[in-house]
Amino acid sequence: MKPSLHRSVVFLSIVWLVAADAAAQSNYEQWTTDDGLPQGSINDIVQTRDGYLWLATFGGLVRFDGSRFVVFDTDVEGIRSQRFRVLREDSEGTLWAATEDGLLIRHRGGRFTAYGGEDGLPHTEALRIDEDVERNLWITWNTGIVTKFGPHPVRQLRACRSRPTGGS
Repeated sequence: MKPSLHRSVVFLSIVWLVAADAAAQSNYEQWTTDDGLPQGSINDIVQTRDGYLWLATFGGLVRFDGSRFVVFDTDVEGIRSQRFRVLREDSEGTLWAATEDGLLIRHRGGRFTAYGGEDGLPHTEALRIDEDVERNLWITWNTGIVTKFGPHPVRQLRACRSRPTGGS
């Protein structure tokens, strides 16, 4: 076989394999409330290291194993709100979920624990949860407050707005 013909055959084989792989990946499924979701919109999603997908919804916290949805709402001990906004799995495998009304919910060892105003958290909507290298959580709230939540007492920081400098 001539080198140019050989290269053409190899190239066409690669194109065929890539096209076949792309076609195989175009399959998708969709789920609705008919399949067990508590409501139709999802605010955040995270896959934990044990393989579950967790969904933050305004109808509760939802765990999905690939075929079945389990909804955790205010009927479950340790959950005091079902209006979940953001999720985070920390470096130790603990799932954290924050709500629109200022609660931070921890899921560890199959149990839920809620933290709120009595723990120093603001009563407002959470926007984001991050973790630093010392394993502290940093929760950003919609009021411009950032909360450091960790082994030490809760610490609140307020975002500063830059002031225009005076000029002539």
